[in-house]
Order: sequence, then structure tokens, then C-alpha cells
Amino acid sequence: MSSEDLIKRTNLSDIVIQKIKVAIRKGDLKPGDRIPSHDELCERWGISRTTIREALNKLESEGILTKYQGRGTYINKFTASTMMSATGFSTFLDRSGVVQLLEARELVEPAIIELSAQRKTDAELESLGELLLKLEQAEQENDHTRYSEADHEFHLLISRMSKNPFLEVMMRNISQALFIQQMEVFSLKKDDQKQISAESQKFHKRIYAAIKEGNSEKAKSSMLLHLKSIERFMKRNL
Repeated sequence: MSSEDLIKRTNLSDIVIQKIKVAIRKGDLKPGDRIPSHDELCERWGISRTTIREALNKLESEGILTKYQGRGTYINKFTASTMMSATGFSTFLDRSGVVQLLEARELVEPAIIELSAQRKTDAELESLGELLLKLEQAEQENDHTRYSEADHEFHLLISRMSKNPFLEVMMRNISQALFIQQMEVFSLKKDDQKQISAESQKFHKRIYAAIKEGNSEKAKSSMLLHLKSIERFMKRNL
């Protein structure tokens, strides 16, 4: 990890946690690496041993670190099981992890929307329509950050419309990870941003129309085509 300015904000342990997670995502710290000692971190960031210990203990409880008596604290290898138990697991996805999550999403989300088309309420449909307008406005203004955020909300609302809380939690875990990855890809691949937003918006309109009609099969096929287009884009740009 590179040296940074002293930390002087109030919630110090959370800031330390984020610094370590960012270092892992950037590759400055890798699975199997030893975390610098408490004394080194205290000196580097100008904070107390108590704050460092609190932060490392939380990261250990999330499955990100393991402490070995007499040897120090090490970064864990990130498997599907450890990632799903870690609050910030999406920070650590590599290319193979992203592809696996896309595969999971293609299996889960068409099944979710099939239920959503049958179980929607008028209020939910109205909220989905408002998100569709937000997406359209963000696309027209070429605001890809706002587009990605509205896209994330659009898919999460569809999962809530299924009236199955287990499916909603499953979808939230999958989509949060991919949302972060998409935001990073969009920030790097500006030439592709407009194209993927326009293509996605085309499918969002089809999805909304199918849900409004209560046509489960149409909703399911539209969602799968949409997810396949995202998969192609992510695989090209990861």
C-alpha cells in the first residue's frame, strides 16, 4: 500500500477498512500477502493501535483476513463461499469471478422476472416506469454514472416485485458485485459507453412492456437477451 495523508476523520476504523479493501482491489495487496504490522500502520496513517485492531478484526470477521498467532495477519484467498460471506466481496472480483456472476445472473434473473410479471402491483409498475424515464434521461445526457445507478435500481426493483425475499437477497448480492465492475469498466471504456447504454435501454423498454402486459414468457426472454448483451460487453472489456 502506498503512503497517504494522515487520517483525521471521525469513523477511523471504517476508513482503514476501505483503504485495505482498495489496496486489495488494486493488487497492492494480494491473497496470501501479510498485512503490515500494527505499528507500521499506526505510523503510516497516524492513528491508534486500537483503531487498527478494530478494523482488522472486522475484516477478519468478514472472511477477508486471517490472523495467525505469532505469524501475523494475512489476506485470504477469495472463493465463492468467502466472498458471499464478506460485506464488501464485490471489491475483489477478478475476470473469472465476474464471468461466474454473469452466468449466475442469467440463470436467476429470468426466473425472477417470470414471477414479477405475474405478481406486480400497480404501485411497483409505476415506480418501474419512473426508473425507465430516469434511464432514458441519463442516456440522452450521456451520463453513464447516473445510467448505471438507475439500471441497478431497475433490476433490484424487479427482484422485489417477485415477492420472494430469498430471490431478492440473491439478486442483490449478484447485482451489487456486477454494478461495481460495470462502473469501473464504463469509466475506462468511454467509446463503448453510449453503445451499451442504448442497447440496454432498448431491452429495458421491452422488459417494462412485458411486465406491464403480465406476459411472463416475453419478460423472461427479453431479460435473457438483455443479460447476454451485458455479458458480451463485459467479456470484451474486462
